[in-house]
Amino acid sequence: MLIVCAGVMLFCASQQAIADDDSAVSSRMNTAFGPTGLITVPTAYVTPKGEAQIGAFFGRDSDSASVNYGLISGLEVGAAYLSSSDDEIIANVKANIIPSNWDRVQIGVGLMDVLDQVEDTFYAIVSTDLLAPPSALEDDATFLRLHVGYGAGAFDDEIIGGAELFLNSTWAVLAEWNGDELGAAIRYCHDTPFRAQAGMYDERFFASMTVGLEF
Repeated sequence: MLIVCAGVMLFCASQQAIADDDSAVSSRMNTAFGPTGLITVPTAYVTPKGEAQIGAFFGRDSDSASVNYGLISGLEVGAAYLSSSDDEIIANVKANIIPSNWDRVQIGVGLMDVLDQVEDTFYAIVSTDLLAPPSALEDDATFLRLHVGYGAGAFDDEIIGGAELFLNSTWAVLAEWNGDELGAAIRYCHDTPFRAQAGMYDERFFASMTVGLEF
């Protein structure tokens, strides 16, 4: 399973990637489990090549800290510390591609907990923009971004996904379904390096933040 997943992700990363697309900036939040995504659900987007994303997630009995790095264009590697799983550290990897004839669709294929410290989890997700997305978030346009896919392992072999409504270049509201629980949040994006969000997940309040660093 691990070898097959690794092969798929390396193939994906070798294809045309748009991981560095400016319009995806405020979608680049580290999730509670590490990969770039919503609250717990990953999206198709990845950390840009040569950049790092450091994230922290604060929730009742579910704190975590994570870091992701854009190893090459379209390939994100990372690790997360999970306080809710006996203080385990897990490794994650995700690849991002865009079909050559679908300029508004991106595909993410990833594996959480590569070394199976808690529960190795394969997922595949499609992300797409609706309502005329701007070429960059600074245009202050309102648009909708949808995500839908499948998750094994921690996602219980279920359909997963969510939606982000960008009100302008600074604020967005989002919701997700991770196969078991609904979550919702408000997100704030200060320029491009800093993003923060707060909301409800598993009927509990949470807050998280992500800081981007360029090397």
